[in-house]
Amino acid sequence: MSRVQSKKNYQLHLFLDKDLKEALAREAKERGVTISELSRQKLRESSQLTRLEIHLEDIIKLLSKNRNLDKAKASKFRMK
Repeated sequence: MSRVQSKKNYQLHLFLDKDLKEALAREAKERGVTISELSRQKLRESSQLTRLEIHLEDIIKLLSKNRNLDKAKASKFRMK
């Protein structure tokens, strides 16, 4: 199996406590993958969730600003 040449690969060394390592080993066995592959999948999923959370926070901020603007516009029209 050859690696994709356009991407750089980096090694990451982690120290895990025994319970976490055993839990990862059980889950990896259930999924039929190695602990390393399971860890990569979890890191990718976590990264995607983080990006989604950031985007959702931005959307919420924009919506709340728009609501505040709408309220301000409505109060100006009421004053006239």
